[in-house]
Amino acid sequence: MTATVLCGSVSAIDQNQLVTAGFELYIFDDKFVAIRRAPSVQIYESETVFCAVSGVVYLPSDGESGFQQQADYMAMQFGRHGALAAAKVSGHYFCCIYDKLAASIYCYGDPMGGRRVFYIEQQCIVVFSSKLRVLKDLGISKGLQNRKYHPFALVYGYYPFEQTIYADVCRADKSKMLVLSADGFTTSIRETAPVITRLSTSVDRDAVIDELYQRLVDVVASSLKDVQQVAVLLGGFDSALVAALAKKSGR
Repeated sequence: MTATVLCGSVSAIDQNQLVTAGFELYIFDDKFVAIRRAPSVQIYESETVFCAVSGVVYLPSDGESGFQQQADYMAMQFGRHGALAAAKVSGHYFCCIYDKLAASIYCYGDPMGGRRVFYIEQQCIVVFSSKLRVLKDLGISKGLQNRKYHPFALVYGYYPFEQTIYADVCRADKSKMLVLSADGFTTSIRETAPVITRLSTSVDRDAVIDELYQRLVDVVASSLKDVQQVAVLLGGFDSALVAALAKKSGR
C-alpha cells in the first residue's frame, strides 16, 4: 500500500471505507486526518496540535535527526512561529497540521514544489490529499477526465493552472498553503524557493560539486543515525547512490 495522507471535511468521507482501505483515522469534530502508514510517514500529537508529514523534512544540522523527529520539528515550527513559518521548512514532503485550538487544518507541500497538495472543493466539502489517485479510488472524486485541458497535456506533458487529469481535482501551486477553518476554505501565499538564475560572476564548479556531495553525505548519514541496517531494493541510479553512501557511513 502506498503511503498517503488525507485530511479535510469529515462529511466527505466514508469512515468504514477508509479503515478497510488501511487508513488510520483521526476525527476532530467536523474535520478528519487519515493516514496510510509507511516508514516515510510520521505523526506528532500534543494537546494543541496534530501533525502528519509524508516525505523528508530537512532538519537543522544542529538538531536531532531521523524520521521520528520530522513531524515533531514541523509541529514545533508551527507552534513557535506560525503556519507560514512552518510552511517555509525545506525538504521533499507533504504536511498536514490540525490546530486543535483554532479547529483549523493547514496543508502544504515543500517550498520547492517537489510534493504538492491535491484537493477537492465542492460546496462545503473540502478534502486535501498527498496522492491524486486515492481520491478517485475512495470515491471522493468522480474520476471524470479533465477533457478541457487533456489536449494541452498530450502536447506539453502536464496540466496547467492547477489542473489535473480529473476534472474535479486541483493540484495546489507550490506558493499556496491551503487552510480549512470555521470560516471555510482559504489559501495563503507562502514564501517559496527563489528561481535560480545564472550568475554573472564566475563560480568554482569543483567547489560547488564538493559542497553538494558533502551535503548529500550528511543528509544520508543523519537520516540513518538510529538505523542499524538498510536495504535499498529499487535499483535505480538515485537508489544506488543512496545505498553507496549508506554503506560508506557503515550501514
